[in-house]
Amino acid sequence: MELTYLDYLFLDIFSMKEPRKINSLYHILSGKRTVSVMLQAIRYQLAPYYGLLGKLKRDSFENKLNYFEQVGLLTSTTDGLLLTQTGQNLCQDFFRDHTRIIESGQMRHALILPQFKSRFLFLIQVSSESAHKNNHYVPLQLRLTEQSWLKSYIKEQQLEKDVLAKKLGHELLRLLEEVEGLQAGLFVCQFEGNKLSRKTANQLSLLTGLEETEILMAWHQDWLRLMDAVSLKEHSFPLIFHIYQQLSLEGRLCPPSTRDTYVLWMAGHPLDRIAHMRDLKASTINDHLSEIAILYRHFPFDKILTAEMMTFVAQANSEGLALDHQAIQSHFPKISFFENRLMQIMNGGGLVWKN
Repeated sequence: MELTYLDYLFLDIFSMKEPRKINSLYHILSGKRTVSVMLQAIRYQLAPYYGLLGKLKRDSFENKLNYFEQVGLLTSTTDGLLLTQTGQNLCQDFFRDHTRIIESGQMRHALILPQFKSRFLFLIQVSSESAHKNNHYVPLQLRLTEQSWLKSYIKEQQLEKDVLAKKLGHELLRLLEEVEGLQAGLFVCQFEGNKLSRKTANQLSLLTGLEETEILMAWHQDWLRLMDAVSLKEHSFPLIFHIYQQLSLEGRLCPPSTRDTYVLWMAGHPLDRIAHMRDLKASTINDHLSEIAILYRHFPFDKILTAEMMTFVAQANSEGLALDHQAIQSHFPKISFFENRLMQIMNGGGLVWKN
């Protein structure tokens, strides 16, 4: 049986113990932006897969799963699909030597990763050319907005260009050495600078024998590892952290509407006032806050939940217990749907924020 790398990724989202519904899995993979889908991804421990395949076509996905059933890799139950022992063995054998999707930062950083990546690579290129006194090159970013960003970034650092280039080089080398699991040799093939041209995934596929899709996924996983490391070590990597900070502050990990709610809430406005100001339903504002709670490490749950609720979740977390809606409702019969959901998020946050 010959399977592609993408086939193995599809198999890897299934479990032998817990039936999973095709509809839920499709929404997770395509990144449907609702709190219920995000929470389902956390419950399934599939945060690393959330939105990973944004252009996935539903009929192609379903046809592939039907094929897996026909060849005995999946089996159908009334509650969904289960991975068979044969399917699990195939996955385990394959992923011993291939890139597995494990970085939960995917859920948090999906919206800002493309811009972080483009700015990071642009800064490396310009710094490299500057260090070698070369002013005659084609910049990776031709858009005026990004060129304007770079000029502003360099000005904010208050460093001469050659000094900035040296400091950035030192930060980058340490980062590549320190980030656990990062495949540095493969990762740096994306860089471009003085007398150095970046390689495409197709070129590397021909050189390594790996599928192009796997090269792209390996890069993607490493970008997430790098962003996680930078977000936790501001003082160790200040130049690179500054790029991350600009993109992540003030709710920028969220879609625009959620971001507007975040800014108003952080300014001290109560939730009912925000709903009135934005002419939105209270339930919509609650959904915005729930999404923010999923995406931001230091969400102040205690601003909304009571001390008893906080203690209940903390106790469950210390015992490794997963709390669902029913378990919380039975202990707090009068709890609101919004509070219940926040408690579930607080309980499952460790699956998103691994550090």
